[in-house]
Amino acid sequence: MSNIAVLFPEEEMLDIVSEMDAEVQEDIIYKKAIQTVNAISEARKAINEGADIIVARGYQHLLIDKYTNIPTVAVKFQAQEVGILVKKAKTMIKDKKPCIGFIAFPNTLGNLDMMAELFDVEFHVETITQIEECTLALKELAKYNVDLIIGGKVICEEAQKMGLLTLLYKTTYESIYTAIEEARRISKAIEIEKQNVAQFTTVIDHSFSGIIKINKNHKIIAINERAQTLIKTGIEDAVGQELFETFPDIEKTSVDKVLTGERESYTTSVNIKNQSWIILIAPIQYDEKITGAIISLQKLERNSKGDANKHLELMKNGFIAQRTFKDIITNDEGMKEQIRIAKVYALSSNPILIYSEVGNQAESFAEAIHNNSDRKAGSFVSIDVEGLTDEQQVEVLFGDLNGGDITKRTESALAKASHGTLFIRNIDKLSKLAQSQLLRTLMFRKTLSTDMLSMDEYDVRIIALSREQLLKCVERGCFNKELFYYLHGLTLNIPSLEERPKDLEEFFDSYIKEFSRKYSKFVKISIDAKIRLKKLEWPGNLIQLRTFAEKLVIVTNKRIVDDRSITKTYQELYPDILKHDDENILVVYKEHEAKHLEDLMMKYNGNRKKIAAELGISTTTLWRKLKKYAIE
Repeated sequence: MSNIAVLFPEEEMLDIVSEMDAEVQEDIIYKKAIQTVNAISEARKAINEGADIIVARGYQHLLIDKYTNIPTVAVKFQAQEVGILVKKAKTMIKDKKPCIGFIAFPNTLGNLDMMAELFDVEFHVETITQIEECTLALKELAKYNVDLIIGGKVICEEAQKMGLLTLLYKTTYESIYTAIEEARRISKAIEIEKQNVAQFTTVIDHSFSGIIKINKNHKIIAINERAQTLIKTGIEDAVGQELFETFPDIEKTSVDKVLTGERESYTTSVNIKNQSWIILIAPIQYDEKITGAIISLQKLERNSKGDANKHLELMKNGFIAQRTFKDIITNDEGMKEQIRIAKVYALSSNPILIYSEVGNQAESFAEAIHNNSDRKAGSFVSIDVEGLTDEQQVEVLFGDLNGGDITKRTESALAKASHGTLFIRNIDKLSKLAQSQLLRTLMFRKTLSTDMLSMDEYDVRIIALSREQLLKCVERGCFNKELFYYLHGLTLNIPSLEERPKDLEEFFDSYIKEFSRKYSKFVKISIDAKIRLKKLEWPGNLIQLRTFAEKLVIVTNKRIVDDRSITKTYQELYPDILKHDDENILVVYKEHEAKHLEDLMMKYNGNRKKIAAELGISTTTLWRKLKKYAIE
């Protein structure tokens, strides 16, 4: 049985409803003639009476649909009803081809495209969203020199004031019956959906995972108790919310690819309530169409437990990862893809190898992976092996027996990182001896000081950073091939700042603001200066860019920094180093064009006319180029 409420502006329309057969009458639990000012309050009364769908007409329907959450059906004019009105209008107008105007609310109109052709008239339709717009609609129709207006009571009264013929439309049995039948079909569909949701809720409430169901518009439409507890909200508050408001770490682009069928599923890791969770998103398919998705949240459980007091002590000593994926700011698609991959890698316990240039957020990635993994509660230890001797590398990584006395052994980085993460920077600089021992650790989760001594067991996740492609090191014979394959399974390639021009500009702007505040200066960067900035080389990435920005703010005496200032400061800070007679000579960095201009300046003793003539440019263009490269 359906639960339909019928709210109409006229008693005559309710009389038509009363004429319908008993089967239809049985599904109507509430009917009333109402005034427009009371439409919303009357709709709420109907809902309280048990209605799950409302049938209404015109402006009343618009109000009820907008200000209540209940499904609604609008009574629409049927084509044959309008046709009868047009035919009657023709008898009222003696013109051979009369011009007729029709004004109605958009939710009352069906397909009226063929009216003009069928009845040999000019037929113009104007829609209004509130009754106050009828005067404006009449003025629009007046432009066509209409002979007659078809409309409701208020519209006809206004048209008569303008001296126009009018014809009052009436809602007939057919349009009301069609609307109620549609309401009955929708009501039955709602009842089936309620049963499906009830069954779905029963299943998911007995699941050990958090389960959320979303529709194509990313709205949460069902959620189990486990997920409600996780996000600290009740079902009433959660249902209807957008997924990304509840879980901001989930990437919208990846979810959209699942909902459009581009991806079969999406897996990532997120940190919720200081715990790491796996999120799996899979599409809901019906009749070969994707209608939404199911999201499963499962807590990442640790396989082993360490000494909690020891972990606390290590974290007090600074062995804690501060940064998360939210701290990696980017507008670059390539960088976003690496972040997406890193979140998936966080679900694994296998080693991760990061390729990155200097100062390019590699440590941020390592810390974020740690904080998104099941090792978050453990320590995060970072070491740099570059510049250490072979013995020092072994000692730092694995400890030192100190003359064979195990009780005096130096605590190793592996021991400090036990049940956590060890981040090894510049692993391409690791000695053969340290490589061999690290390989043994990765294979057996154990280390040996010598083959005669007992093993130390470690549960550590290794994240390694290399500036150079390790395969090249393997080919040169300076990197262990087995270790290479152990490390190279999960690999990240962080794009350099030069490859991310949008990020470069955004970071530069933030640094300029930072140092402008610090040194109480107001510095603005010109558009030409930013263009010039993106053409320069930044092998030191963020470290280099930050120091460059500080120097620029400190030395500039201008309010607006132009491209010439950028070039000059860059040349001062980063000269080239050339070999000459076995001596290193500092040479200020010049682009090819700048070097060519300097050579010509020397050749012609600064005679700009001769230089311009040789280059085939005007002296004005030459002056601009000399200014650009800060050539005096």
